[in-house]
Amino acid sequence: MQFVKETCDNFTVPDVLLCMISSGGTVAGLALGSWLSKLKAKVHAFCVCDDPDYFYDYVQCLLDGLQAGVCSRDIVNIQNVST
Repeated sequence: MQFVKETCDNFTVPDVLLCMISSGGTVAGLALGSWLSKLKAKVHAFCVCDDPDYFYDYVQCLLDGLQAGVCSRDIVNIQNVST
């Protein structure tokens, strides 16, 4: 959280974060960190395997394990990557 605070205090704050998703952990951390901080950037993830529903469920399990009290679908937008 200190990194996010310093980033917000010293740089132009992004309003969107983009990432690829293959396991779900990184996007869960980015989305939760953004939601809990003053960053409030929209997180968009593009899955390279499985499908969005799988990742929404997986991220939700991580959030529930942390007792975050937030729905994965409310803090991240997950889309398939077309091949």
